Amino acid sequence: MVTGQASPQAVTAGEAAGMPARGPRGLAWGLGACLLVAGAAALLHQAAWFRMLVPVLGAGALAAGVVSAGALLGLALGAAVGGQAAGRVARPLLLVGLAEALGAALAAPVPLLASLLQRAVTASDASQPVLGAPGAALLCTAACALAAFPLGATVPAALAALRAQRAGAAPAFRWLYGVNTLGAVLGVLLAAGLALEHLGNRGSVLLACLLQVLVAGVALLMAWRGRPVEPVATSPEPATLPSLAARAALPWGVAAAAALAGAAGLAVQVAWVRRLTPAVGTTTQSFATVLAAHLLAIALGSLLCGPRRGSRDRSVRVLLLSALPVALLPAAIAPVAAFTSEHAQGAVGPFALLGVRALAACLLLVPSTLLAAAALPWLLQRLAACPLPAARAAGAVVMWNTLGSALGALSAGALWIPAAGSAGVLRGAAGLLVLAAACLLPRRPHALGTAAAGLLLLLQPWLLPLEDAAGRDAVGAAFLPAQFAIADAPALYAREGSATTVVVREREGHRELWVEGKIEASTQPTDRLHLSLLGALPMALHPAPERVAIVGLGTGRTAQAVAAFAPRRLLVLEIEREVAEAVHLFAADGGGLPHGATLRLGDARHSLARSRERFDVITSDPVHPGVAGSAALYSREMYALVRERLAPGGLLCQWLPLYQLTPDDLRLALRTFVRAFPEGWVFLAGEDLILVGSLVPLRVDEEALRLRLLGPAGGPLQPLGLARPGRLLGLVLKGPQALARFAGEGPLNTDDRLRLEFQAGRSWFINDPQGNLMRLWPGRARAAELLASAPSERFLAEVEGAGRLYEAVRSWLAGDDTRAAEAFEALAGADPADRFAREMAIGVRVREASGWAADGRLPEAQEAARALARRDGLTPTQRLDVAALLREAGLDEEGRALASEVGRSLDAPRARRLSAP
Repeated sequence: MVTGQASPQAVTAGEAAGMPARGPRGLAWGLGACLLVAGAAALLHQAAWFRMLVPVLGAGALAAGVVSAGALLGLALGAAVGGQAAGRVARPLLLVGLAEALGAALAAPVPLLASLLQRAVTASDASQPVLGAPGAALLCTAACALAAFPLGATVPAALAALRAQRAGAAPAFRWLYGVNTLGAVLGVLLAAGLALEHLGNRGSVLLACLLQVLVAGVALLMAWRGRPVEPVATSPEPATLPSLAARAALPWGVAAAAALAGAAGLAVQVAWVRRLTPAVGTTTQSFATVLAAHLLAIALGSLLCGPRRGSRDRSVRVLLLSALPVALLPAAIAPVAAFTSEHAQGAVGPFALLGVRALAACLLLVPSTLLAAAALPWLLQRLAACPLPAARAAGAVVMWNTLGSALGALSAGALWIPAAGSAGVLRGAAGLLVLAAACLLPRRPHALGTAAAGLLLLLQPWLLPLEDAAGRDAVGAAFLPAQFAIADAPALYAREGSATTVVVREREGHRELWVEGKIEASTQPTDRLHLSLLGALPMALHPAPERVAIVGLGTGRTAQAVAAFAPRRLLVLEIEREVAEAVHLFAADGGGLPHGATLRLGDARHSLARSRERFDVITSDPVHPGVAGSAALYSREMYALVRERLAPGGLLCQWLPLYQLTPDDLRLALRTFVRAFPEGWVFLAGEDLILVGSLVPLRVDEEALRLRLLGPAGGPLQPLGLARPGRLLGLVLKGPQALARFAGEGPLNTDDRLRLEFQAGRSWFINDPQGNLMRLWPGRARAAELLASAPSERFLAEVEGAGRLYEAVRSWLAGDDTRAAEAFEALAGADPADRFAREMAIGVRVREASGWAADGRLPEAQEAARALARRDGLTPTQRLDVAALLREAGLDEEGRALASEVGRSLDAPRARRLSAP
């Protein structure tokens, strides 16, 4: 969800109301309570709208920008209209109640409209989509604007109800603006913690509407019991748009400053959310924590730094001072990321982890936002001497500020961050705040000098490009830091795209693809295994795969495995342009984009929905379902779409991790899958699962498969020891009936209720792949069940090898290093080409010896370390692991010598550390 300077609702009711200097305090507290609830309702609406419109517009910056900009545009127009109406009614509280009631009435049909739009943008087998992407975006923007329009009237109506005259309008504004923004904080927490998971999108909209109706009822009751207010005399001029603009006219400097401050506030929010989430975590809960911290900072800024009664105008000073932390704090992400990394490891349970992340977010967001949040009340204070009535002035200030926020919503994520980076956007936002101050300065020399400083900050990324090393090195700092220390993996590529941040790191000869703060793929053995199987397995199971679609490019290893089978059509769908830019860095290790493949950038689900093309194989490598937004690729509706896009006899292949999922999470994911594909099979790939779904019984011709694997198709499988039918099919874990029994009855993961996203997000600190595998183990399928005829003796012998691989993986996951190492060594001895088994055996032996050293069994650890050091064919990482083991075992000189030897051929930070005295 993306908001304006505070949020759409936080820039409506909250920006108008405030603690009055005069008048009944009960009325002020009653209005404050109404605005608190209204702010929560508005954020609930916005969160649900975004989720409902993702299937229409596709995931990424467009849907977020459309929802935020549409809501803000509606609020701006509503504020202009409300500013005219509030002073002309005798009971402004009546206007507050009617605005909230009308807002609920207009928001209630949004789910139906989203459903109709989704059908209009989806292609059927017989026709093209009825609505194109630009038309869908315009309609969605209009719908959000219409639903938000009535809420803009709350701003002037609240001030009019409090009888706030020009001198007291700003203090009133300050108070209720802060209260309403606190309501927005509650709305974020309510959406992420309860409503969206348990009520779904439609239920959340209904809850928000009920809250609005409650606010309307209270406001109408207060209006009925209160005293009327003397209306402001108005001219009979009709309320056309030009006349509204003329009547709401502000001094140009104040209008420009309000718009620039609004754009800056939105840019700061988007930039810090994009900058912080890769550092502190990418789950829905983490994202909500960062957004709530930002809104809390806005509320505190308004309450603590806004004008009091009798305050002199300090708007210029506030704008200039607020620009300083915005411009100076981008590099502070480095110590904050280090703090999160250190304390997240010791956090026990999801709430402790969220507490660490919330504190980390507040360390940066509060100083960046506190003073800037007070800009709007101070601008209203500047108008104390203006002839405009207080309600009309408030409506005009809110209108211009919200229009600026809408412009920031449209540009910040989709255009500005890809062009300048989040650090550049923050400095640019500081420049906008300085420009806003320049608009208020009365003397031309001072104004021109200040404006020049603001322009320099705004254009800094192009005039004087600065490397954002702090932002790059913060990506993934809190993701398993003990296992993937960022300091040991220099970046080869780093870029902030329109949707995510992409980094490629070199770790001692292995390369890693980091997307939004999490490793998505690497050249490590276990990743090579599952990425190759995602491509090769469905191609081997399908009798004649001619047309193939791949969801997610990643390192390109899956695409290369598919290309080895020489399909006639290979379509690769990738949402992030930066991933496509970086994929060539993996070409030397079996990755990269295959020659002849068609790359289509954009949301894969959206692309499939708008296409009439049908495929023999669709293979999908989505990110972990706990990552915000990814669970939509594991939903019932996604699987229904895939079924429509599969040719008769077609196969879906999908990755699913065993780690960072509870048993309930695993069953939920598998249950949703098997309901769509009753002929579903599960294969084991290290600590990952490969799901293969079909609508018809799946049977394979053994000899035809053997012939294919003897050719180029077996190339990607050869280093894995899987280029034989029995070894490949022997990885099967569950067949259709056993899979259905394991998944059981229960709820599904649907677009309306993405339970898996929230459940898996809470499971982020849990890592029990062995436990999940053991739950899947009973009723394990036999490889021969996949064959169209009786298996040959050769096939059965190959299946025995697959059984040894199963035993090795089970022992490895269970921590039985001795047994796992023996099994991997037996596999490597039987097949010298099996690089996977050889590397795994060495890694497990190192872990085993390291455990001996930690337990004080130094003679055994020393003997094992020396034996490993004498082995041929060790990778640089393995040699450094052995060097570390030698030093752990007390053989410092031998360890330093081995690390120095590695360092002479490879510039690795760990080699330098281990070779130092």
